[in-house]
Amino acid sequence: MPEESPMISRTSAAGSRSTDPCVTLDGRDGEQIQVLVRSPEPDDQALGLVLDCMTRSAADHSPWNQYLRSDISVSDMPVKLDGSRRPGGYQPSPVPRGIHLRHHDTLLKKLFPFTDITLICDPDSRDTVWGFSVSEVDCLHFIYVKSAFRRFGLGSWLLRETGLWGDEVVMSHRTPALYRAWPGIRWLWNPYRMMAWN
Repeated sequence: MPEESPMISRTSAAGSRSTDPCVTLDGRDGEQIQVLVRSPEPDDQALGLVLDCMTRSAADHSPWNQYLRSDISVSDMPVKLDGSRRPGGYQPSPVPRGIHLRHHDTLLKKLFPFTDITLICDPDSRDTVWGFSVSEVDCLHFIYVKSAFRRFGLGSWLLRETGLWGDEVVMSHRTPALYRAWPGIRWLWNPYRMMAWN
């Protein structure tokens, strides 16, 4: 079983425009971080961030690429003169990036109404998103925390909030970071879960 839950306390956001709860987490070196937890509104600009992050990640780590490695991210690969990234053994998606981006965007827009999206934000600015999770009752679609806020337990907290924390978790989007962050979880990859609403 993965690591224990970090210390969590909930308070109302002091001076906040909303009644969204704040969560305080113990992170690296005993530091604490407070975040505002909320769900996006239908016309929330944060949905654009979620959509963009998921779409670009799916293009970088394509479901059609069978050679995804947990220790190499597409953004870490050396860039060739033609702009492509390809270390030894890496195979780019057979689907051109532009087509992948456009159609994955459409797919996610159809999926979102059937998911739970949790945003973790700056407690002083609910529009400044530090991370998010997208899930259903039995599937993690995506989890993301901005690099400056990693190692505070935010990703683990988001994963626990989905109710999917355990030895095995079904996921629809796979990334090297997911495998690195939780090596003790057996990730069951099923890209067709992002189309379950159809």
